[in-house]
Amino acid sequence: MIIQIKNNHTKKELELLTSFINDCGAVSEYDYSKATITVKNSMRIDLSLIKNFDIVEKVIRLKTDYPLVSSNNENVVVQIKNSFISRNHFTVISGPCSIKNYDDLYLTASGLKKLGINFLRGGAFKLRTSPYSFQGLGKEAIYIMKKVCDELEMISVSEITSVEDLEVMAEHIDILMIGMRNMQNYPLLSQIGKSSKPVILKRGMSNTIDEWLMAAEYIAKEGNNQIILCERGIRSFEIFTRNTLDLSAVPAIKELSCLPMIVDPSHSTGRNEMVKPMAWAAVAAGADGLIIEASSDPKISLTDARQTINLEQMQQILEPLDKLCTLWDKTL
Repeated sequence: MIIQIKNNHTKKELELLTSFINDCGAVSEYDYSKATITVKNSMRIDLSLIKNFDIVEKVIRLKTDYPLVSSNNENVVVQIKNSFISRNHFTVISGPCSIKNYDDLYLTASGLKKLGINFLRGGAFKLRTSPYSFQGLGKEAIYIMKKVCDELEMISVSEITSVEDLEVMAEHIDILMIGMRNMQNYPLLSQIGKSSKPVILKRGMSNTIDEWLMAAEYIAKEGNNQIILCERGIRSFEIFTRNTLDLSAVPAIKELSCLPMIVDPSHSTGRNEMVKPMAWAAVAAGADGLIIEASSDPKISLTDARQTINLEQMQQILEPLDKLCTLWDKTL
């Protein structure tokens, strides 16, 4: 919302108006050169009440389909235990696409931990194009993930595919992830919004940025703004890569939204040799983090082995991140 102020206003009248705005839970900023007040979180204010102030010349409501996750709000900081995902931090999330058993997950997780990675991803439920492909271990994998993360003091990330699994996953998993196939599963989005769990929302392969942000709005509308957006590539006519990584979405989201955003260079390329350059490109573009498929032995991965990197490749990706993060004054 932008409020145009009359030229003959007094200091006291201006103070009364800004105090009223702030008391409504919004944030106001006065521009003396333009005699305007810019109001963030303006959806909390009744427009008619603003117009009752004598010093108000005109009120302009900036329309958006996603007011709760738009850039009109304060930038969201997601806190999980003692870690943060935000525009001031850079976060690396890694692990296997699918959890196979305890020993394999522990071996990979301990290797990632030694590299300084504290966020462990692992799939329990897998939505596959073919009904004959491996669908994940289900609840057994959730318990394995919980055990490994407790032992190594890591933060767990796993994809939720059904409302029916929300209760057990919310109890055992730190960050829930909504995959690209469920980005527009509105009942699932709404139910997750009623929980307090942080959520990673991946962009659908054929969805626009506006549709992606409106999906996030479904979650925020129910009271949960602990949302991390994830660009994972979109479908194009190119067939060399699995998808086309849309890095232009990074600065676009920074302009349009208040949510932190990470990038998935694994699913977007589908080729492990391309993960490193695209990961570095994502950091340079201003991403707030990366989510990368990694394993101690990618060759025996049950799913997405072609795009999974090993721990040595992960170390190579991490080495220059300190310098790259300084481009955007982020803390690694």
